[in-house]
Amino acid sequence: MSFITDEVKARRTVSIEETNEKLKTLRRNEVSRFFKEGILALCQEVRNAAIGEYMITGKLPDEIRIYDRDLLITSAVANNPECRKAFLKKLQSLEKEVRDVEFRYTGPNYSWGITYDPYVVVYFSNNQE
Repeated sequence: MSFITDEVKARRTVSIEETNEKLKTLRRNEVSRFFKEGILALCQEVRNAAIGEYMITGKLPDEIRIYDRDLLITSAVANNPECRKAFLKKLQSLEKEVRDVEFRYTGPNYSWGITYDPYVVVYFSNNQE
């Protein structure tokens, strides 16, 4: 006799399928939230940072890093090319000098407890005087 019966194996299979379905739903919800809230919120942060940099230096920076305090950039968002494209398109509609964007998602960091450090890098063409 064995502890791992056919019934236990079947329950494990069902459990794995349920977990995978929950993860798919979670990722879908994270991407949806980014499209609804994240793009506009991050665009505003980029705008504020670019204006702040201009006020200090008198020119648009080559790049800006925006740390995502609201945790809108999850691994699902960072790994979704449509999220990046939509964010880039929206930024370019607001600022013609935006050249590219990149999502960076590092997490979790267990050295200080569980922390995530998602951020976005916005690159500018910086061809203006």
